[in-house]
Amino acid sequence: MAKAALLVGSGGRRRQASSCPVGPQAQAGVLLSGCPVGREGRGGQVPRLPSGGSWHDGVMQTIGGLLASVRSEAVPGPWAALAADLADVPLPATRSALDVAIRSAAAVTSGAPISSPHGVALPGALQRELVSVLDRSGLPGVRYSVRVTTEDDWPAVRAARIENATDNPVSYGATLETTTAMSEDDWRMRARRGHATDATSLVAIDDASGLWIGMMSAQQQGGLLLTGVWVVPEFRGRAHGVAEVLLAEVLAWARGRGETIALWVDENPAGARARAFYERHGFVRTGRRRPIGFAPGDSVEMLLPLVRPSPEAFGSPG
Repeated sequence: MAKAALLVGSGGRRRQASSCPVGPQAQAGVLLSGCPVGREGRGGQVPRLPSGGSWHDGVMQTIGGLLASVRSEAVPGPWAALAADLADVPLPATRSALDVAIRSAAAVTSGAPISSPHGVALPGALQRELVSVLDRSGLPGVRYSVRVTTEDDWPAVRAARIENATDNPVSYGATLETTTAMSEDDWRMRARRGHATDATSLVAIDDASGLWIGMMSAQQQGGLLLTGVWVVPEFRGRAHGVAEVLLAEVLAWARGRGETIALWVDENPAGARARAFYERHGFVRTGRRRPIGFAPGDSVEMLLPLVRPSPEAFGSPG
């Protein structure tokens, strides 16, 4: 499927580069206004050097120091409290690891994920401010945003899941034929999960192109279940960290709703990479299995205990 199809209803933000200072102007001082910072082709701006604080190789040494000067349009914003909580936590090695650390800490501080439509702050404002913080860090990585889906996203959800079922039907949980036969009402229901009280549906959007580059969902059905984990092939791997950031936001949603979250993953060799990802993030096999049904082999259940992390846990290297 052509990636252009995923632009439909994606809600990807368009940047106005002409309003953002570049070169010496940016270095002289840019507030957290959403101006892109980073590699050639993604804006090319230079991160602002704030007054005060400790820098090393052009970046602030602690997460708290980086967050200390954020001006939030969301009231109340979480940044001041996070700056205090993470004052002594060193920056990780990558942009995505910093994204994970801030999202995880913000959920503990505010009691809701940054993307939550049910939180006390505006998720759109928090996401814009988070992207600006990540830009200012100067850490290597791809620039993308994460948000919940809405019912109006249903054409893009459909396009993404058809690509998911084409790439790996076992990962999605349905064949391509089943997926393409689903009705508009089916897709609207799936897109609405982003605003449900007993489910979440998240999308990662490449800021440069507006393309949907990953999705992840979770539902509360007796227990908590992680579903719909998918990242486009060119954005897979720890260098990009898309799956890590999506998982951090799902776990932020899940904490406080139950003691564990489960998932089912392909036991075949094709599922080895996914199993390794989940094991790296603390999921363990329960011993339960079930037939895939529409493909040979079994899926195995994995489980993650949901614990309240300490601030020290947020500074692990990426």
